[in-house]
Parts: sequence; C-alpha cells; structure tokens
Amino acid sequence: RLIEELRWRALAQGFSCHVGRVLDFGVGKGQEALPAVVATLLGLRGHESEPVRRAALGNGIDSGLIAPEHEPFIADLLDVEQRPELEALFDAMDNATRLRRTAEAVAAVAATAARKQPQLIAFEDIHWTSPLLLGCLAALAMATRERSLVLAMTTRFEGDPLDRNWRAASHGTPLLAIDVGPLLPDEARVLA
Repeated sequence: RLIEELRWRALAQGFSCHVGRVLDFGVGKGQEALPAVVATLLGLRGHESEPVRRAALGNGIDSGLIAPEHEPFIADLLDVEQRPELEALFDAMDNATRLRRTAEAVAAVAATAARKQPQLIAFEDIHWTSPLLLGCLAALAMATRERSLVLAMTTRFEGDPLDRNWRAASHGTPLLAIDVGPLLPDEARVLA
C-alpha cells in the first residue's frame, strides 16, 4: 500500500515509475523483479516477445540509454540471445564478475534514464531477494546520490537483507527506514 501511494505521488510529480515484485515462488524468465524493472526502463510493458525485447535492447543502445559495454548484461536480463561476438566474453566470466557487472549495468541504465526524467524504482518484498538483485539494489542506491532517482524497497523485519554487509556494498549511501508495525485490532476492523 505504501509503495502504491508513493508511486501515485511520484507520477503526479512527473516521475517515471518502475515496480518489481520479488516473489517467494518461481516465476517465468523475464517476470522476475529485476528483469521486469529493466524492461520498463526500456519502455516495455509486460513480458513481450523476443523480437520486441531485442528491438528495445537495440533502441536502448542506439539512444545511449545502454552503454555498449553493458549490452551483454542487459541482454541476459531481458532473455535476449547474446550477439555471437559478445557471447564468448559473457560465458567466460565467472559468476561473481557477472553479478557485479550486471549490477553496474542496471545502475547505469537507471542513472541514464534519470537524466531525462526523474525515476522511482521500487522493489517489494526484498526479504526473498537473490544475490543478483541484492547487488543491483546496492548499485542503484549509490546511483541515487547523483541523479533524480528514488529507490524504494519493502521488506519484513525477519529476513531483512539490508544488513551491515549490504550497507557496506552501497558505500554508506543514506537510507531512510520506516518501520511499520501491524495494525491494531480496531484499525484492522476499520480497514476491513
């Protein structure tokens, strides 16, 4: 509910808004939180066909939204087949390098988009997050320092991944935490 209200207020202020929902059960490729947000940053709506995703990737590169060195990482998130000249390079990377470079690519795309229009990027239920998304969240947090970019995240108290290690990875980027407890019984009845 808070993310939805934040989204409506951001839209009213001229922001472009992108929401990714982290689910505790499997979803199809491209419907995961991070690929979904990257797709909307590229102007895609929903899970589009492969030719449409490929065209969006090409348009992003042509427009400067995606730097050429970030193409293989964004292509992977969009589930677009790698160009042959990039495939061998991408496949040769170890997992840690691939995760780090993907986080850099996502943050760069968001920062570049924020030069043209303020951006709100929200991720819900990050207590179920993957290491890839957690690294991207740290990189996105750092990007908020330099651009008109707001990163909002929701999590439960138990399983909250924004621990000391995550804060170190985000290099001390200021973070505002709002702890919301459960509704009181009378409030729950009013809501119902």
